[in-house]
Amino acid sequence: MRTPKALQFIVNRLHQLDPTADALIGAIKCTLPGLVGLFVWIYFRNPFSFWIILLPIFAIFPAGLFPKYKGKFCSVGFFFFSLAVMQFAVAVLYIHPYLLVFVLFILTFIAVSSIKYRYAAVFAILCAVIYIELQQGWYNGVNRLIGICIAAFITVASIIIYENIFSIIKIRFTILFLMELMLDGFSVFTKSETEEIQIFNKYLFRRPLSIRADFNIEKMFRSNREKFIHRILMELINRGKFIESEEFIFKKNIKYRDYIYPAYILLKRIFRDITFILRYNIVESRINALLPTTSKLLENSEIVLRNTYLSFKNDKYYPTLLSDKIVNKWNDECESLKISDIEVEEEILDFIYGFRCMLSDVKELQSILLPRR
Repeated sequence: MRTPKALQFIVNRLHQLDPTADALIGAIKCTLPGLVGLFVWIYFRNPFSFWIILLPIFAIFPAGLFPKYKGKFCSVGFFFFSLAVMQFAVAVLYIHPYLLVFVLFILTFIAVSSIKYRYAAVFAILCAVIYIELQQGWYNGVNRLIGICIAAFITVASIIIYENIFSIIKIRFTILFLMELMLDGFSVFTKSETEEIQIFNKYLFRRPLSIRADFNIEKMFRSNREKFIHRILMELINRGKFIESEEFIFKKNIKYRDYIYPAYILLKRIFRDITFILRYNIVESRINALLPTTSKLLENSEIVLRNTYLSFKNDKYYPTLLSDKIVNKWNDECESLKISDIEVEEEILDFIYGFRCMLSDVKELQSILLPRR
C-alpha cells in the first residue's frame, strides 16, 4: 500500500519540477556528449587533451539558446574557433608574458563584443584561461587543436542526434502540460470556492515568485483566480516557444510538429475562451436562473476535456463526446434569452460567448488529437 503512494508522490513531484521534461532531456543532452568525449580520451589518451570530455558540454549550453540550426551551428563554431585561437596563442606565446596578455586582451575583447554569441565566448574564455596551466609549446598547442576539432564534431553530431530522438517526446509532453493547464483553468473558474477542485498544477499558485515585471503585475488582480489565470498564461507562453520556433531537419519531426501545431493553436484559443468565463462565480446564480442547463453543460464539458486529455496521453479512446441533448437545450435557452426583453449583464454575455467558443474549439481539438476507435 505504501509503495504505490510513495511512487506516486515522487512522480507528482518530478512533474511539478519538470512538467515538460525540459530539465531531464537537457541533462541527457549535456551528459551524453561528455561520455562520448570520455571514451575518445580513454581510447587515444595521447596526444588528445582530457578537455575533450568537457568541451562538448560547454559548447552545447550556449547553442541551446538558438531555435534555428544556423544559430546553433554558428554558436558552436564561434565557441570552438575562439577557444582554438586563444589556446594556441597561450601555447605559442607562453614565454612572452606581456605579449600574451596583450594578445589575450584583444582576442577576449573581440569575442565578448559579439552580443549574439556572447555566452559562447564566455565559455570559450573560461576554457582558454584554464589552458594556461597545461603544458605549453607548439606541439601541445597543435595536439589540443586536434582535440578541439574532435570535440566540435561530437557536439554537432550530438545536436543532430538529440533532435532525432527527443523532439517528438518534448513536443508531446508540452501539449500534455498545456492541456493540463486548460483543465486547471476551466475547473478553477467554473467551481465555487466551497467545492473541492481537482487541478493538476496547484503548485503554480503556491510557488514563490521572483520579483519581475511580469509577476508584479499580479498586484492589480482582484482575486486569486485571476492571479492563477495569469500564471497559466505565463506557462502557456514559455512552454509553447519550443513548438512555435524550434527548427527541425528530420522528416518525422517536421511531420509531427505540423500535425500537432493546429492543436497547439487551439489550446491557445481555448485559453482565450476560458478567460471570458473568468467571473462566472460572481454571476453564477444569475446565469443559472436565465440558463438552467448551464451547470449540467459545465459538468459535461469538464468530463469531455479530461477524457480528451486522457485519450491523448494514453493513446486510448475514452468517452469524449458532448451530450447533444444538453448542448441543444442550452443553445435553445440562449436563443430564447436573445429574443427576450430581459436585461443581461456584461459578465453573462462574456460567459455565453466564451463558453460557445470553447465548445467549438474543443470539438476541433478532439478531431486532431483523439486516437481512432
